[in-house]
Amino acid sequence: TQPAMALWAPTSETLYYRQGGDVWRWTASTGAQRFLPGVSWYYPTISADGTHLAYAALRPDGLHNVYLVDLVHGGSPQLIGKGARNLPVFLNSTQLWYRSEGQGICGPSGDQPLVYDLTDGSEASSIVDFVGSVWPSTSSNF
Repeated sequence: TQPAMALWAPTSETLYYRQGGDVWRWTASTGAQRFLPGVSWYYPTISADGTHLAYAALRPDGLHNVYLVDLVHGGSPQLIGKGARNLPVFLNSTQLWYRSEGQGICGPSGDQPLVYDLTDGSEASSIVDFVGSVWPSTSSNF
């Protein structure tokens, strides 16, 4: 019931966090407001320019999906990637790094690092095996 997986927006004084099965948005001027009802996110990350937010959500099979939210234009979160994805981290304002997930240690789709391009929706293999940190830090992974 306590706030979890919180992160500050890099371009505004806005705090996003998970609490009670929802995602909340807090600012000093408006206080806490429900932002994504019914979403229990993991590993949220915001692009360096503050225009997009991505997060992982648990699937019924124990794997995760990654969703993208347009913070400028609004709208519903969009499922991205082709299959199970986890651990999203924005590398910059247009590239989102994450890992594919498979069932168990040697799952059918393996566990590969990938980069999703927000400009065209493409997904490509990444030579970066794990993202330990990026600057400025805009992810709850750290």
